[in-house]
Amino acid sequence: MKKNTSLHKRVVSGLVILSLFTASLIFIGSSYLGSQIIDDISQRNMNLADSINIQTWYILKEPTQDLIKVSKYAETNPTKEQLTVRLKALQEFGRIFQKIQVLDDSGRVIAVFPENNDLIEIDLSRQPFFKNAKESKEIQWTDSFVSGQNATPMVTISLAFPGGVLSGHVDLKVLSEITQVTHPSAKGFISILDKKGVIIGHSNGSLALRGINLLNMPAVKLGLAGKEGTYNSEFNSEQGIASVAQIKGTEWLVLVFQPKEEALGPVRYLRSFALVAVLLITLSGIVAIAYFRNLLFKPIQTLTERTEAVSLGEYDVRIKPEYKEFAALAASFNEMAEAIGIREDAIFHEAQINKAQAEIVRTLTEKTSIRALSKVVHEWVMELTMSEYAFINTIDPVIYDSATKPEINKYFIKKRVCPLTYGNNPICSEKAVGYGMLWDHTLNTDPSFYSNDPKEYFGAGSLPEGHISLKNFLSVSAKYQTELMGQIVIVNSPRGYTDQDLSTIQVIADLLAVAVNRIREHQSLIQSENNLRNLRNYLSNIINSMPSMLIGVSPDGIITQWNLEAEKVTGCSIEGAIGKHVKDVVPHLANEMDRIHTAISTKQKQTNLKQTHTPDYRDVHYEDITIYPLIADGVEGAVIRIDDVTERVRLEQMMVQSEKMMSVGGLAAGMAHEINNPLAAILGHIHNINRRIFGNLKQNEAVAAKCDVSLEDVRKYLNARDISKMLDSVQESGHRAATIVSNMLNFSRKSEKLIGSFNLSKLLDKTLELASNDYDLKKQYDFRKIEIVRQYEHDIPNVYCDGNEIQQVFLNLLKNGAEAMAEKDYHGDHPKFILRIKKKDSMVEVEIEDNGPGMNEKTRLRIFEPFYTTKKVGQGTGLGLSVSYFIITDQHHGTMEVESEPDLWTRFTLRLSTEENGSPQI
Repeated sequence: MKKNTSLHKRVVSGLVILSLFTASLIFIGSSYLGSQIIDDISQRNMNLADSINIQTWYILKEPTQDLIKVSKYAETNPTKEQLTVRLKALQEFGRIFQKIQVLDDSGRVIAVFPENNDLIEIDLSRQPFFKNAKESKEIQWTDSFVSGQNATPMVTISLAFPGGVLSGHVDLKVLSEITQVTHPSAKGFISILDKKGVIIGHSNGSLALRGINLLNMPAVKLGLAGKEGTYNSEFNSEQGIASVAQIKGTEWLVLVFQPKEEALGPVRYLRSFALVAVLLITLSGIVAIAYFRNLLFKPIQTLTERTEAVSLGEYDVRIKPEYKEFAALAASFNEMAEAIGIREDAIFHEAQINKAQAEIVRTLTEKTSIRALSKVVHEWVMELTMSEYAFINTIDPVIYDSATKPEINKYFIKKRVCPLTYGNNPICSEKAVGYGMLWDHTLNTDPSFYSNDPKEYFGAGSLPEGHISLKNFLSVSAKYQTELMGQIVIVNSPRGYTDQDLSTIQVIADLLAVAVNRIREHQSLIQSENNLRNLRNYLSNIINSMPSMLIGVSPDGIITQWNLEAEKVTGCSIEGAIGKHVKDVVPHLANEMDRIHTAISTKQKQTNLKQTHTPDYRDVHYEDITIYPLIADGVEGAVIRIDDVTERVRLEQMMVQSEKMMSVGGLAAGMAHEINNPLAAILGHIHNINRRIFGNLKQNEAVAAKCDVSLEDVRKYLNARDISKMLDSVQESGHRAATIVSNMLNFSRKSEKLIGSFNLSKLLDKTLELASNDYDLKKQYDFRKIEIVRQYEHDIPNVYCDGNEIQQVFLNLLKNGAEAMAEKDYHGDHPKFILRIKKKDSMVEVEIEDNGPGMNEKTRLRIFEPFYTTKKVGQGTGLGLSVSYFIITDQHHGTMEVESEPDLWTRFTLRLSTEENGSPQI
């Protein structure tokens, strides 16, 4: 609300504003007048400069013309006496020349006036006036200088003629005389400057003798540059107006300067006078206003005081006017005070109702408790009706009983017991059995009512024993729409109850009903939200606990659900995934969009098993993709479940490979059994042949004698033909074949794990015997052509292990090394295995090193991964080294490492616990 100001202040403020406005006009007018004066002075000074310019030109024109006449006379070759007479006449007639000289071509003085024989024949050829005249052939003006004889400013003019140079020293004192004829002002000045800005004539004649240079004035610089006019300039730190004009026929300058302070003096004096006048008028006006203030403002002040009294509740105040001009105003005020007094009670009552409503609303916004709300209502209904007692009853929303289920506290009633207290005195006994007609009627009656004589209305026996006496009674139902929410009952108002009280409490009751309904709805909403939040958290925990990727998508493929497994697999957080298209976050699902649309349109599950996927260009992964359509409450979309089945697929492949190996092993075992039978016959017959030929048996000699054959000769013959060596070779080969078959049977035999104590040196040698029979025609390598270098330490302790499995590892490493070395071109070298076995701490360390092509770092890091192979398609499964690594590290709790230098060597290192450490849990 805008704050009011006093009339006195307004009048004074208006007078001050008017004075300020007048002062502003004075300032604006004086500024305009000042600018006009400056323009006039500038024009006047410029005209003065032009006038002095013309006067100076006429004064300087005469000596130049006289000098030209004498030079023409000198061209006629007059005698010295004639020339001197002519110079004398010129000097006396013009009186501007202080001295005139005639110089020959060499620069020597031949005539001078006033006559001075000391100057005759003086060489002045080096003087500037001589040189300049000879060079230009026109009249030349030298720089000004002060004469040493009479201390006056002078300048030399010279003119060349055939046979010499004529010069004259011009007295410049006349220039100061010209400038002194007219002054621009008391503090201004007029000066004539030479081409270097030096003063050669000044309205203050003494300054012309000092050689003062005014080139630092901007106006002088502009004037010497040929820019005539009037400019703002500064002289001796004083701002002023400078008018400049060039003197015709010379490079000299006329300067007229007048300080601005002096030029604007009258204007400023006039402005000061006007401001003082305005100030005096303003002060006089303020004094006059102060004088008449009491006469004008006293009635208004009286009206103000009475109005303040009315605003404070004193409605009986009246105004008696002293002046008839205020009679109508006083009558209006008196009528207004009377009307306000009549309406005040109604307004106060309405204000109290509004205040009560506001507090109830505030309580409703700050708290959600029916108990707190009822307390506020209880206090206000008693205050608004001036009642002694009141209670607030609310209805239970489940049982819907008007008097048997409200909450118990000192503002409620329950089970026909009235615990309401007034101070320390109970309203009624807590042991009362019943209320009779009055309470039954009150608590079970819909329409609101009141009675100022409850005994006559209900009868004397309506109250229980010990109850307070009832003088009057008012009951109002609190309804929300058609539902009964509660009851307000008030009793014992000293002034009795009226229809206004009934309507007032009805307003409060309606507000109470709305508030109770809102609180219950809010509590119900909170409970529903909590249940929904708990359900969402429960479902979210279930979804995030699943080991599968779960992705919810809309029909357009926009992601709506994203679990922790999806975040873990893709590296994309839920915030980064929700709202984006599924193919942007999981690119390989772009091929599944048709199945997603099919699942949504047909409402049927779509399955795509063992789909290959290569994340980040690494190993191939296998996934089972299942798409479930969403069919609930008209919400369309789908849930994509992605299970990584890579390990399962690889295990299946390993099982297939294992079955193949078992089949090959069974075939090898069968072939070995079949080979054993003829091999046993061969070895047996070879043994018998040796006994029957080379054995010293009597039966041999008897049969030889019977056949007339010398057994000794037969032996000699067979030895001579190396038959005995052949038989020994056959027998040795047979034993060797038997050993091979025995090793093959032991390696391929199906049996349970047989854990025992084994010497790794023997196991490795036995594996070498088995590998030495390996020959691959396609790969063109023969194991027997590989050099074997054994570096076994002595007294190597045994280890607990499965001998067959360790042999399998050794054989796999040896075969891989042999195949790798077959692909290398050795250039004079040869393939070689270096086998090392040594004890290291509590482990036995086995190193199998070959000098094959080696492997790069990338291959070395992945060499033990299942299905990883560097061989061509069809030449390897990628399971050999992974199975070997599994046997050593998982089955035998050892370690297996690989080192390699590309193009030089590869070394596999195995470590197993010694027998001294006990049997490992294999």
